[in-house]
Amino acid sequence: AAVTTFQRRNNLEPIGHVGKMTRAILNASPASAVSGAPVAPPPPAPTPAPVIPPSGGGGGSAPTPTPAPTPPPISGDTTPPSVSLTAPAASSAVSGIVTVSATASDNVAVAGVQFMVDGVNLGAEITTPPYTVSWNTASSTGGTHTIEAVARDSAGNKAVSTVNVADFKVSNITSAPLINIDCSVPGICSTDSTSTPKQSYAYAPADIDYLGIKHLFLCSTGVPGVNWDVIRYINTGDATIRIILNPDGYAGSGADISACDPSVVLYKGFFYLFYGSAMAINPSDDKAYWKTIGVIHVARSTNIQGPYQILAQDGTWKSATKTPKHIVLPRTISADRDNNHGYHGASWPSAVVRGDKLLLWYADDTDATAPGRVLYRMMTSSDASQWSVATEVETDIAETIISGDVKFDPASGLFVMFHATGIPLRLAELNMRYSADGMHWSPSATVSSLPFYAHNVGVESDEAGNLPGGIFRFSYGAPVGLIDDLSWGYWNNYTGYLSR
Repeated sequence: AAVTTFQRRNNLEPIGHVGKMTRAILNASPASAVSGAPVAPPPPAPTPAPVIPPSGGGGGSAPTPTPAPTPPPISGDTTPPSVSLTAPAASSAVSGIVTVSATASDNVAVAGVQFMVDGVNLGAEITTPPYTVSWNTASSTGGTHTIEAVARDSAGNKAVSTVNVADFKVSNITSAPLINIDCSVPGICSTDSTSTPKQSYAYAPADIDYLGIKHLFLCSTGVPGVNWDVIRYINTGDATIRIILNPDGYAGSGADISACDPSVVLYKGFFYLFYGSAMAINPSDDKAYWKTIGVIHVARSTNIQGPYQILAQDGTWKSATKTPKHIVLPRTISADRDNNHGYHGASWPSAVVRGDKLLLWYADDTDATAPGRVLYRMMTSSDASQWSVATEVETDIAETIISGDVKFDPASGLFVMFHATGIPLRLAELNMRYSADGMHWSPSATVSSLPFYAHNVGVESDEAGNLPGGIFRFSYGAPVGLIDDLSWGYWNNYTGYLSR
C-alpha cells in the first residue's frame, strides 16, 4: 500500500503590492520625476473637518480613533509526529494471532495511532499508549502483507511507519489418499520379483517437476545382504521404477551403508542428489556388532534420470566407492550415541537453490548440549562438494521434526517446511511452518490429518526447490492398505494434493 505523508503549509501572502515602476516614480524627486517637464506645486492641504462634540452636550474632545485589528498569529505546529512499528519485525513470517505494536511521540502530543493491514484499518484508532493491536492472520490471504502505523497529532500532522511481512496458507484438497507406488506388488519396491518380502517400502520422496515430466526419487528397500536402503526412481515419461542409487553397503569400511531421504536440485549444470546414509563408527570390529550413525552424502549427474556418481573422499565423482565423502557429519560421534541407542545422527537433508548459493537443511540429534532433542541446522555453499561448519546456523525450531522437506515459495518470498507427525505416532498430521530467512520459523500449523502412521513427507517443486502455484502434490509413506497398524517396513508411497 502506498505510504502517504501529510504536511501542513502556512503561507502569508502580501495584502498589498506596489509595482516596480510605480514605486520608482513615487520615490523620485519632483525635479526628476519626468525629465524636462515643469513641476507643479503641491496642492494645498485639505481643511480639517470641524470637531462635532458628542450628543448630549457638555463639549469635550474628539473621540479616540479605533485602531485597525491586529491579524491573529499563524499556527506554528507543522512538525509531524514520530512513529515506529516495533512488532512484527520487517520481512518476518507471521501466523495465527499476531501482536502489532508501535511507539509514537510528538513535539506537542500524539492524538492517536491507526494500524492498517494492506491499506485497511486494523481496528479503531488508539488514542493512548501502549499502541498495540491483535491481528488474526487467518482473516488474510496468504502472501506478503504491508503493515502500517499512522500517527497523528492534534494539528493534523501525520507520519507513517511501514513493514512488510508474509504468511503462507495451503489446504489439503484430497478426498482420499492415492497410491502412486504400490509395494505390495512383487518387484516394485524390492529386488524380489516373485514375492513381496516382509520389508518392502517406498517413502520420503523427492518430487521434481522438470521439463513437463514428474520425477520421483524414493527411499526404498535395500538389496538383501548388501545395504539397508537404496533410492528408487520413476517418472511419468516411462513409469518404470528402478534403482538409481545403490550404495556400497556393508562392503569395505562400511562408510556408505544406506541411501535414503533424497533431495534433488539442479545447480550449475548438475543434478545433485543429497541423501542420508549411515556409517560404521567402529568399522574394525565384526560387522555384526557395528555401531552406526547417520551421515549425509551427495551424488550428481548431468541428467535427472542418471546415472549418478557419488562424491568420494578424494574429491572425485565415482559410480561406486567404498570411501564416500561425508559432506555433513553429526555433531557428536561416539559409541553411546549410535543407531542402536536410538540416535539418528545427521539426517534428512533438504536442499534449495537461491541465486548462486545452495542452502541445505538437516537434522542432528547427537549434540551433547541438547540431549534428546533434534536440532535443525542450515548450511550455505557455492560448491555442492564443499560444506563448511563455519556456514552452519542452528534454526529456532524447538520440537522434534522427522524428515522436514524445505521448499521456497516465490509468491510469498518464504521458505516453507512440510513434515508429518507420523511414526512412531499413530495419529498423523501434515504440518508446515515457514520462514523469511531459513533460520527463524513460524510455529507449526496443521494442514490436515493423514492416515495412521503416515510419515516422511515430500512436496512437489521445480528443479531449484521452488513451490509451484495453485495445486501441487505431496507424498508420504504409510502402511500398505492404510491399515491401523504400524507395519514397520511395509509401506506404500501415497499422494495427495494441496491448494494455495
